[in-house]
Amino acid sequence: MGKNNRNDVTNRNDVVNEVHIGPLEARREALAVCGMIFCVILLMTLRFSIISGSSTRDTLKPYQRFDAVLESQDPILYRSLLSAVGDITDLRLTEGDWPEVEALISESIPPFANDFLPMGLKNYSWTRHASQGWVDYYGTGTKNAETEKISDHIPISLILRVIDLTSEDHPHPHIGIDNDPKLKFSVQVWMYPEKRPYPVENVVQKGWKWIISANDPFLNENKEISEKPAKD
Repeated sequence: MGKNNRNDVTNRNDVVNEVHIGPLEARREALAVCGMIFCVILLMTLRFSIISGSSTRDTLKPYQRFDAVLESQDPILYRSLLSAVGDITDLRLTEGDWPEVEALISESIPPFANDFLPMGLKNYSWTRHASQGWVDYYGTGTKNAETEKISDHIPISLILRVIDLTSEDHPHPHIGIDNDPKLKFSVQVWMYPEKRPYPVENVVQKGWKWIISANDPFLNENKEISEKPAKD
């Protein structure tokens, strides 16, 4: 009986070893495979991200800069200007002319209406410079004693340029082909890193930079940039 009991114990130990050790080894192997797959996916994602970023950066013109160059509170102005484009073009279509700055203020459209802007941006003043086929909203700011106590923001100069591509009277460069039925307006934000008078002549020659978001759909889709002056 003792011999049989020892055999029974041995058999039970064998069974226990088969039940508990085998699945642990299989689980470790599965985790190792999953880890290798994750590493491969991560490396591929990083590789394509770098390639995509390099490709996007290669499309920049000498007069273009990514919005990463904007500092302090400048990105707030940049996004506010882009957000105002829809209201500006709607007013142009309904009123037949590019809206005056006073009209944009009365409509509470930032950054022209500065009620909800940070203190460092409240001293920006805006003027409209318009022609039949395009409009520039030029803005720059000054610091005073009150803003210096609250913000270290250094004023820059900005131009929101909206171009009606259906008109031949507009400046270049711009995104989109002239008279493109799929794209009625072209929008740009130009920046100079300090207080600067409005450039009556070509902004590129004056050293201004066209600020572009890395997520700009026109840039990512490699939309054509028209750089030739419109014909008289």
